[in-house]
Amino acid sequence: MIVPGACPDCEKIHALPVTSSRDACVLAECTHCGRLWPPEQTPSAPEQTAVRCKQHPGRPARWACESCDATLCDECSREIRTSTHVARLSPCCRASCLPVAPLRAIRPFWREPAAVLRYAVRGESLFVLVFLWFGGYVPILSWFVPVLLVVYGFHILRSSSRDPYRSPGFPDPEDAVTGLIYPFARFLGAALVAWAPLLLYRRFAGEEPASTIVIALSILGLVSFPAIVLPAATGASLTQTLDPARLRQTVLAMGRDYVATLAILVLVVVIWIVTGKLVARGDQFVIVTEPARIYAVLTAFHVLGRAILQTRDRIEWQL
Repeated sequence: MIVPGACPDCEKIHALPVTSSRDACVLAECTHCGRLWPPEQTPSAPEQTAVRCKQHPGRPARWACESCDATLCDECSREIRTSTHVARLSPCCRASCLPVAPLRAIRPFWREPAAVLRYAVRGESLFVLVFLWFGGYVPILSWFVPVLLVVYGFHILRSSSRDPYRSPGFPDPEDAVTGLIYPFARFLGAALVAWAPLLLYRRFAGEEPASTIVIALSILGLVSFPAIVLPAATGASLTQTLDPARLRQTVLAMGRDYVATLAILVLVVVIWIVTGKLVARGDQFVIVTEPARIYAVLTAFHVLGRAILQTRDRIEWQL
């Protein structure tokens, strides 16, 4: 079954297959801007991940007739070119055709541990990891390594929230201000809010703050971190993010994804603590601990991006 629908970002009209899925999150992919979004769901329809041409069942359908919903491949449809635009016509009704949005099955990240663990060493991410690793040994560059790590990590977050299976590459210079710097500033502000109680206590509690209070505030910051940071990364202001109703909505909408995200963040914190203790034992461990820390941080940002992808359409987050 095919129904018309518009991409939430570019508003290009597509022919959307009606599907249902229980184990995986089946998303439609915009043929114009690449946005992934959930098509209309119905529990009575069989699960499907591809639409086939009516005349050639072995070929994927690229077009659908607006009049009779017949699905067509490129060969079965007719291309009409004018001086202003290009259109497709169906041979059955001589009506215009809509592009069929391909379906992508996105499994929850906590069910794809191998894909999550490989992400930070794929494509340009591996080059960035090596660059940040060796950059820590350059006197001047070592000051900027933590900043570059978080900036690139946020780029991974945004890339993963659009397509978690494609290598993130490098940030687009043309999109640096509106697409990276402003959202990154909101992200840092939200992160500071999440950890503000711990930072303030360590600043004003004296030379030796009570360990029990530090642990309690650390747990509080870790538990609240995704609920505060993720809406801010998708465009919400800090005032909207700190609204108790908004925080509750985020946690309930994410559900098991929220618990899985917290588990990954706890693992990153454990890696950070263990590697810090190894460095304290001797400088010879630095060559192992530094890439482990960089890798863990980039993987954590990837998980945050996948959490956004699986949640954004439930509570209307916009990137």
